[in-house]
Amino acid sequence: MQSLQKLCLALSFSALLTACINHEDKEGCLLLQRGPASIVTAVAAGDDGPFVAYNGRRYDIRFVAISGGNGGRVRFRSEERGDFVLYLNKDIPLQILSTSGATVDIKATTTSSTECTEIHARHVAPFEVGSYTLSFGPTTDTSVGFVIEEAGL
Repeated sequence: MQSLQKLCLALSFSALLTACINHEDKEGCLLLQRGPASIVTAVAAGDDGPFVAYNGRRYDIRFVAISGGNGGRVRFRSEERGDFVLYLNKDIPLQILSTSGATVDIKATTTSSTECTEIHARHVAPFEVGSYTLSFGPTTDTSVGFVIEEAGL
């Protein structure tokens, strides 16, 4: 009987997790599809790039020339500790750096969603309160649509 209870609990957790992911993906899809949008131009190096935010909008990030192709850096300020989902409309290399320059480990990455065709990269990463640099590329693409959402809402 105990194993049946564990199985039921595991299935319930799995269904809840799927529902949360689907909700997040729906929000990411809507923002990638319809915006509202802000255009920002990344910087090639350093930590003085433009800010992107968790604010219910898509950022159309224009890339600059970097070693190996196009890419660049933008900044994100996390106002709270927790996991965030980063959506991209293209599958482009992404690295997250803390203010100390340490790489933030991305917990999970997928390259599609059942909710829409606009999601080509979906990264879940942990953030502490503070500023981060999001480094894109190198790629042959000249821009990317980007949305950030708090995980689990």
